[in-house]
Amino acid sequence: MLKGFRGFSDLNFSHILLYDGQCALCNKLVSFVLPRDKKGKFGFASLQSKFAHNQLSKYKRDADELNTFYCVENYGTASEKLLSQASGGLFVLSQLGGIYTLINVLRIFPLPLLNAGYRVIATNRYKWFGRYDTCRMPEPQWQARFLDSAETVETDDFSIS
Repeated sequence: MLKGFRGFSDLNFSHILLYDGQCALCNKLVSFVLPRDKKGKFGFASLQSKFAHNQLSKYKRDADELNTFYCVENYGTASEKLLSQASGGLFVLSQLGGIYTLINVLRIFPLPLLNAGYRVIATNRYKWFGRYDTCRMPEPQWQARFLDSAETVETDDFSIS
């Protein structure tokens, strides 16, 4: 349960996805997860937000280093932990359930190998997928899932397809 941040005490996010709000690929990940997260397990915040900076500072990570997205697993519990790179991606997809749990087959590969592949994509993501000048705002039906929506600048709709 999310407590103590901008009045979100009534929301029940188990996990928080922290992503580069200016990265087109990262926004596509969020667009992919939102409609498939039928149980509302995930809340979202851009790495450019105060929420992300505060959260990552607990783990001695710098939100200004936009080289990965993070997933805070079991947010606000004694078992809370920070996942990044391939571990974060595999966790997010596995939590969606259904066919997406097949992603776990990639766990047969060593994590350093998966992270190396992740870093190749992360290093080239702006060149391959594009970049926004500012963080984008979500569509109204998804706004309650974004912990930083009041902090970001609206540029155009955050399309969910």
